Amino acid sequence: MEKAPLKLPDNRFELLKDRLKTRFFDFMLVSLLMGIFLIPYVVWIILINNTAFFIPTSENYLLVALMAYAPYIILSMIIGLGVVGALYYSKRLAFGEGANASKDFFYGISKNIKAALIGFFIIGVFYFALSYGKVVVMFNTSIDSIVKGVLIGLMYVGFIIIAMIVSFYLTQSILYVGKTSQLMSNAIRFSFGMFGWNLLISLITLLPFIIIELTSYLPANLFLIQYIFIFICVLFYFEFETFIFTIYSHSIFDLTINDDYPEIYRKGLTPKDPLN
Repeated sequence: MEKAPLKLPDNRFELLKDRLKTRFFDFMLVSLLMGIFLIPYVVWIILINNTAFFIPTSENYLLVALMAYAPYIILSMIIGLGVVGALYYSKRLAFGEGANASKDFFYGISKNIKAALIGFFIIGVFYFALSYGKVVVMFNTSIDSIVKGVLIGLMYVGFIIIAMIVSFYLTQSILYVGKTSQLMSNAIRFSFGMFGWNLLISLITLLPFIIIELTSYLPANLFLIQYIFIFICVLFYFEFETFIFTIYSHSIFDLTINDDYPEIYRKGLTPKDPLN
């Protein structure tokens, strides 16, 4: 007697539930692998938080902020390697391609290293600009405190938008062959095309960044909270957020460009005619 064909999820919410149920420990493993690429950043944060030289004053804040935050560019690019590894694994997991957590993670890095370095160079530059800009604003005595809060808030909004654009660039790079300029142009259109939903998903996927930034304002003796949160993310959340953005991106691509790529239209889900 022939076995009945395996039933595929009808939508990506069902896909998420199924993968969490059947591949939970793979999520944990990939999160741990991503955490390896976060180690240089964490070490640097510990260093600048516990070294007297990096305490800014009204006389030295420009130089101290420059030396403290310029390394964010390189550190972000290192983190990016882990992200594309997780994105490649997440793509295979979403498409039902028999994903192997460790093998696909490292293969994804080797296959998409250029996109990782480009994307996270951009992220790093803007993260440096955000961090440096906050110090400049806070030490500027000619700016009202309310205006300072507004300016810093706008810088965070700008960074989140850049992160959103880069995220769509990377998820495209995993799937399609194209010039960097074309993929980035598409990413900009995707980001602003459904901005409300994109912002919501981005806030979910950027939750570790948001929490880390919020806890950075805690007194020095409470920085342990920040490291505990990072540890929790390494245990599970890093791959969870990556998978969420992956399947969300696939839904956007199905609505926009996958008519030209019928072989991946709703791949991993119950087949449906793209014209209906």
